[in-house]
Amino acid sequence: MDSGKVIILNNAIDTSKFSYNKEIRKSIRKKENLEGKFVVGHVGRFVNQKNHEFLIDIFYEIHKMDKNTELLLFGDGPLRQNIEIKVKNLKLESNVKFMGIKQNINEYMQAMDIFLLPSLLSHRTLMACFMILVVIALIIYLGITLGNDRKYYIVSLGIIVCTMLPFFMVFEDRKPQARELIIIAVLSAIGVAGRAAFFMLPQFKPVVAIVIISAVCFGAEAGFLVGAMTGFVSNFFFAQGPWTPWQMFSFGIIGFIAGILFKKGKLQKRKISLCIYGGLSTFFIYGFLLDTATWLIFPYSNMTLEGIIPIYLSGIPFNIVHAIATVFFLAVISKPMIEKLDRIKEKYGLIEP
Repeated sequence: MDSGKVIILNNAIDTSKFSYNKEIRKSIRKKENLEGKFVVGHVGRFVNQKNHEFLIDIFYEIHKMDKNTELLLFGDGPLRQNIEIKVKNLKLESNVKFMGIKQNINEYMQAMDIFLLPSLLSHRTLMACFMILVVIALIIYLGITLGNDRKYYIVSLGIIVCTMLPFFMVFEDRKPQARELIIIAVLSAIGVAGRAAFFMLPQFKPVVAIVIISAVCFGAEAGFLVGAMTGFVSNFFFAQGPWTPWQMFSFGIIGFIAGILFKKGKLQKRKISLCIYGGLSTFFIYGFLLDTATWLIFPYSNMTLEGIIPIYLSGIPFNIVHAIATVFFLAVISKPMIEKLDRIKEKYGLIEP
């Protein structure tokens, strides 16, 4: 390429202004009466995308644990009044400061102990949603209509490829470490081994529990990948068939939703929270999808509503057993398993959800 056609634009931000400066920190904290306080900060326009509602919820929980905390909110926007009302309702007026627009944000950031940016779903997660909810669903549909459900190996491999793309987007501008891929492989292997270990008990399997644990520890994309891989590999022991893509998708989507809910603070790592989500998702999501697969993948060419309803009704006992199994395994293994995974994640700096 002609060098005259290439223009190099250097970083427009002077990063040296954001280097830690003890004197600036001391000056700002004294000016704003923050000395001796634990300061949480946020910089962003008051709009829906910046998710100030959740930010205040986070600070509310922090403040309950430590009353000597302060939240600094920089910026302005149409939702500022709503947030001010929420702060007042939570009786946090003396601990939350609306700083408005400042030209020396870099200096105020020196005074912060924590910087929070709880935006709504990232572009990466939205792309993952598109791949999982649209592309993978389309692949399954094409497998039914064009492949007559005889191309389930191709459909399954297509699901794995579409699952891996969002997962590798987690790493963004860095290469994944081998240990990060190994931990996903190990979790998938545990899911496969767990499903095989309880082969004698129909529907009583730990797979969904392991998928949910994977998701809350390593993120939505990892949760879907563990679920899809577990469904695919375990069926080499249980028999592959047109039901395999449906099982892969069902296991995976439960993990993906768990990861998103955990990231948004709607699902905690507490045993009771995981058990409630696990039981409901197994019964309603996995059960509904697999019951739907039953009348789609088998040759019921003249199925009517009267013929479809009994399929769902007959699946209820199996779905209840599966849901009970998920609750049982989450109650037994979630706490020790999450503690170990969090310890490994912290020690080796692995995938963050």
